[in-house]
Amino acid sequence: MNRMTYFFTRSEEGEAVKVPEGSEVETWAATQFQDYISVVFMGENHGWNDEIDELIRQQQEILSMQEAQKGKFIVIGLPTGTAEERKELEAALSETYGDKFFNIREYMSTQALEDAGIKPTDEDKARMAEGMVPSSLLTDHIHFNAEGYRLLGEQIYERMKKLGYFEELEGIVEEYGSVF
Repeated sequence: MNRMTYFFTRSEEGEAVKVPEGSEVETWAATQFQDYISVVFMGENHGWNDEIDELIRQQQEILSMQEAQKGKFIVIGLPTGTAEERKELEAALSETYGDKFFNIREYMSTQALEDAGIKPTDEDKARMAEGMVPSSLLTDHIHFNAEGYRLLGEQIYERMKKLGYFEELEGIVEEYGSVF
C-alpha cells in the first residue's frame, strides 16, 4: 500500500502530537453517516496503488461501517481511462458488486451527452470511440463539470430507485401524502 503523509489542523490550541505510524484514524464522517445508503466513489489518488484487490478491500472497509442500511449501497467505478485500460478493473467490480456497481466511465462515454442534449464535438467523438469520458463533461482530464456531476447524480438516483432503495419511503408518502 502507498504510504501517505497527512497533516491535521487543530480545532483547539495545544501541543503538537505525532501520530504513530500505523495508527487507525477515524474521521467524523466514518460514524456520522452509518445509517445512510452508501455511495462509494473512490478517488484516483492511488491510495490503493493500482491494485484491484486493494481497491475492492478499501471499498468493502467503507461498506462494513454501514449499520441501519447494511446492504444498500452503490459503488461507482473510475471515470478515467479507456474501455481497454479499465476492462479488468470494471469486470472485477461488476463481479464483486453486481447491479450495485455503476460503471460511470461507460455511461459517460456512451450515453451521457445524449442525455444532456449536448452535441458532441470532434474531440468528444474521438474520446468516446476509445471509451473515454467526453471533454464536454469535464473541467480537466479527471473531474466532471457541473453537467457531468448532474448526470452522475441522476444516475445514482435512478440506480437506487431500480434497486428498490426508496420503496419504504414511497410507501410512507403514499400512506401519509406528500410532505412537500
